[in-house]
Amino acid sequence: IEIDLDPTWMPGDAVPFTKEIEISNEAFENIRAIDLTQVPMNWRRTLEHVRGLRTLALNGVYDNTITHEQIFNVLVASPGLESLTIGDMRIGDSPFSLSSPMQSISLPQLRSITLMTDGRLTNNLLRRIRPPPDVTELDIRPTHFPSNVATTFWYETMGPWFPVVRQVYVESDGPVFRLVSQGVCRLETYSDYCVFIEFQGLSMAAALRWIHDVIGPVDDGPGRLQISVHGPAFEDHDVLEILSTFPGLTGILVQPVDDLIRPSLEALFNVLGQAITDSASTPDPKPTFPTLRKLVLNNWGRELDSIMDMLRRRYSMRSVYRQQVPDLSLDLSSLQLWLEWRQRVIISFSDVKALRELDGVKEVRMGCAMQHLGNLAVIWDEEQSIPAWG
Repeated sequence: IEIDLDPTWMPGDAVPFTKEIEISNEAFENIRAIDLTQVPMNWRRTLEHVRGLRTLALNGVYDNTITHEQIFNVLVASPGLESLTIGDMRIGDSPFSLSSPMQSISLPQLRSITLMTDGRLTNNLLRRIRPPPDVTELDIRPTHFPSNVATTFWYETMGPWFPVVRQVYVESDGPVFRLVSQGVCRLETYSDYCVFIEFQGLSMAAALRWIHDVIGPVDDGPGRLQISVHGPAFEDHDVLEILSTFPGLTGILVQPVDDLIRPSLEALFNVLGQAITDSASTPDPKPTFPTLRKLVLNNWGRELDSIMDMLRRRYSMRSVYRQQVPDLSLDLSSLQLWLEWRQRVIISFSDVKALRELDGVKEVRMGCAMQHLGNLAVIWDEEQSIPAWG
């Protein structure tokens, strides 16, 4: 029996939840999957009777009469659990603790774990559940997370889960770091194997160090690791320093917060265009981001001179230091077409040609953020003084 009741998906007058849902004791014995979102019911009685589940998904539970221990009892009574989703639960329990002893819970068949809930419950669940051997989906996004315990949580509580993160990461396709404008760092992959971790309580640089510590030693991971940045993250020296050491980083995507605020990319260009020396093992200068093959800069058309200068400096290392620097695909897409500064933003044919002819530039792509069905790119035509659509 599967219970899947989410009143937010239905018209308001279709299911008038005016009283609690009641389930008989006989029915509890046959329930193997529960998926409930914001359903009014006697949660305490429900949790006391549920056992033998294969799927448990609870979201929108605001009931201070139940405790973390009652949820753990359901897990203990469901050793064959395959999927666990806990989202937005605020329930009564003891204060946040990272040191109290807890009995472990064995769920060897658990393959999907999603925890988007209160930091206390996230912490306690990860400390209690013994990391399963065959996880394919791991989604950790704690909320209401005390920043004073962040480092302890991410390294001590998550420590036993490091092999799980590495395993899912290795099997996944197209992993991406996202540094969003609110100062949040995320590790995301989307495929049959999925990792989604949002680092609450850590700075961007500290979160990147955690990712580097956990997946950095992985030699056989996916070769398409990319970073997506929204906002001024690249103005942070610590962020650039740790990113430049990441193995296998092949793509960088940079996007401003909005059309009016464009953080400077000078620091990023300086790092990309400079050579570094590791005197301990490699005395010869070498490029930063040595595996970088794709650079996407959205809405930064006015920094074309800086981009070209960076490319010349980066690829001069091929002749000056005889270093192998991979060719680069350059994407200057989503160029805005505001009329008052159109000619200063749309890239000219001559500039596109100059970009493409630079040593190391494999291809140049451009697009437009405006909605023009079927149009792939726009470049400024000096002769006609109009944008040329293609």
